[in-house]
Amino acid sequence: MKKYLLIIILITSNLYSNCEGDINQDNILDSLDIIATVNYMLNIDSLDDNLLPLIDLNSDQNLDILDVITLVNLILEENVLCEECTVYDVMCIDIHSVFKQFEPLTIDSNGYYHFPYEPTGQSDSDYGTVYYMTTDPVTRVGWFSPDSFYVEYMGQTFWEPVINYSTYSGNDGQGQQLFYVNSTLLGDTLDIYGYYYYHPDIIDSVKVIINN
Repeated sequence: MKKYLLIIILITSNLYSNCEGDINQDNILDSLDIIATVNYMLNIDSLDDNLLPLIDLNSDQNLDILDVITLVNLILEENVLCEECTVYDVMCIDIHSVFKQFEPLTIDSNGYYHFPYEPTGQSDSDYGTVYYMTTDPVTRVGWFSPDSFYVEYMGQTFWEPVINYSTYSGNDGQGQQLFYVNSTLLGDTLDIYGYYYYHPDIIDSVKVIINN
């Protein structure tokens, strides 16, 4: 019962940054947000509908050059850090980077990480690492994903989430957790969630595209 309750909370929680102008969801206002905004307005790229209110910076219900100018002015004033985890009297988790083994992954203008699937050795599985911070040190963090892969062992097939179990952040609030993929996930976009284990409404997420 607890498992199903947790899944409902994860799905219904707000998984998007509420920082105005942060179109690529990296929690920083910079030139990448300008590029993503302009590309959307020119119909070069698409955006998730949940992100569109973040572009309407002057709240006139129109997405136009005035919003771009406002965004540029915000960036010129200061390189704004949007993540709520900078407010240290508020419990928060921030998944701030994703690595493939020891290499940092690139993130596109829509905030998606790109994972190059290149398994080594005899196994067809590959792995990555999500790095995070919690405002409270030594905090238990649970992990969840609706995406899974299978392994075959002794004639049986076992399905496993790409990430699960729980970890603890360190004394400095920093932590990490592994996720695993195999060839069945090529071309898929993984949804990875980390949350305060005893407060599952405190949550962050990342999207990872598995590329050839």
